[in-house]
Amino acid sequence: MQFLPIKQVQVLPITIVEAWTFFCDPRNLSAITPDWLCFDIRSEVPTCMYPGLIIEYRIKAFAGLPMAWVTEITQVAAPN
Repeated sequence: MQFLPIKQVQVLPITIVEAWTFFCDPRNLSAITPDWLCFDIRSEVPTCMYPGLIIEYRIKAFAGLPMAWVTEITQVAAPN
């Protein structure tokens, strides 16, 4: 059985600078995370991501059970 990759394109009616301003801010992660995950950032975060940034948060992924989660941002290329 062969699987085909899934490709999805999202077109935003804004400039690349406006998009970067939104997506580089880790505080906006909850806005793009499904509500059912109950995403809650637990660590202090800057207004713009950078390589090496560690973000601690809590989610409710499996049967609504809270889980601690840690993410390291390894690559950032403004404004992409």
